[in-house]
Amino acid sequence: MPVVSIQNGSHQSGLVMAGNHSDEYEGQVTLSRLARSLEADDISGHLVLLPMSNYPAARPGRRTSPIDEGNLNRNFPGDLRGTITQMIAHMIEEELRPEVHLLVDLHSGGSSLMYLPST
Repeated sequence: MPVVSIQNGSHQSGLVMAGNHSDEYEGQVTLSRLARSLEADDISGHLVLLPMSNYPAARPGRRTSPIDEGNLNRNFPGDLRGTITQMIAHMIEEELRPEVHLLVDLHSGGSSLMYLPST
């Protein structure tokens, strides 16, 4: 699972994640581009980016994991000894979330939903 961690100082921290539903591409593309462009001097504090939260599903571009058919969004708080999707949910919920002051989870329509363009 791609994880980007950038720290500059001891100020507050944030976690921004996308790909919870891995057929929702917009957030994954945006965070991947952001991860490649950010430098430590661009932030104040600690920023963690998870561009593909459900990485097993992101690789084939599916909404659910091909390993266990798990929908990450439906598996929180997760299980350390469960399926791969439950373990990912556990890692986000129990390891990452308690360490941050702000969490942003980016979603969009996904390949299974057709939304009219909006702003």
